[in-house]
Amino acid sequence: MPNTVKTVIISFAAAFAAAFVAAFLGVPTPMAGTLAGFTLLLVAAYRTNNRSVTDISPADRDHLLAQGPPANHGVVYLHRGATIGGLLVGFNVSLDHSNVALLKVARFTRLVVAPGTHQLVVGPKKQFGQLGKIAEMQTAQASFATAAGETAVFELKFAPGAMLRKLELVRAQDATSALASLAKVKMVASVQPAVLA
Repeated sequence: MPNTVKTVIISFAAAFAAAFVAAFLGVPTPMAGTLAGFTLLLVAAYRTNNRSVTDISPADRDHLLAQGPPANHGVVYLHRGATIGGLLVGFNVSLDHSNVALLKVARFTRLVVAPGTHQLVVGPKKQFGQLGKIAEMQTAQASFATAAGETAVFELKFAPGAMLRKLELVRAQDATSALASLAKVKMVASVQPAVLA
């Protein structure tokens, strides 16, 4: 099903659910309609962050997790947990200013990188109005170095704090145990930069 059709269906379903709950709670009809309209716009705005992704089969995921980096390269894994960000919001993954993947909740991806210093940026697209501030808070950046044959694992986490907590990328100290924890997580393919040429 095309992503645009999914966005329309999910947005209207969310709006209907919001209106139903509001009516059930006795909210006056004009307010329930406003709530439904706002829900429709909000979900549609966040769904436009999402583009189609290719899921990796469990067998291929297990093979890749067991495989070391290609000769003269490093590997970077990036994991987004089940509680990071909105459920409908896909987070764009950018490596060295190139979009390489989209992570929904409870997903991870694998990137092959040349030795050296790299820039990783993860977060939703900037949205209009007040949503832009939320998107900005949910953008994490990390500059990191990898050597040939090295594996790095990054986890998206919220910094400690109150309501609008800043998203941050945390590099695992023990890559081996971090990889073991990914064995049951869904994996998505990345659009690999041309580092293997």
